[in-house]
Amino acid sequence: MRIGECLSLLWETMVVDGKPVQTIILPSDVTKTKESREIPVSTRLYEALTDYLQYYNRQEDVTGRHYFFWTRSPACKISVRTIERIFEVTGLEVISRPVWPHLLRHTFATRLMRVSDIRTVQSILGHKCLSSTQVYTHPSNDDKKSAIDALQ
Repeated sequence: MRIGECLSLLWETMVVDGKPVQTIILPSDVTKTKESREIPVSTRLYEALTDYLQYYNRQEDVTGRHYFFWTRSPACKISVRTIERIFEVTGLEVISRPVWPHLLRHTFATRLMRVSDIRTVQSILGHKCLSSTQVYTHPSNDDKKSAIDALQ
């Protein structure tokens, strides 16, 4: 997801009967392309969302029409700039280089290309044009070698 899409998610979109959803449905009003799309939730993400829900369920009532990722109150969503600052500071502390949310999107696309076809990656990223998806994928020399070796 794009960071803006992620931060626009509503509690009711992410939680059904007190549990995380199995598929995130991004409504057209929050996507860059103004087209809704579905993103399957991996096992790791499901577990992380479950932990997140347990934490916030103990803090206060966050049911109803509230943002899933919020600040101060469930009615206030976190700003993109706040997330960018958190990523940058954390990246510098952990790996001694700045990291930003969009870098993770590129990394995700590149890693996904190793196990999937480009049309699936395009669909998950929400790109209208295949050429946009190609900008996001950065095959390494190992990726190129593996592709060639697969022909034998």
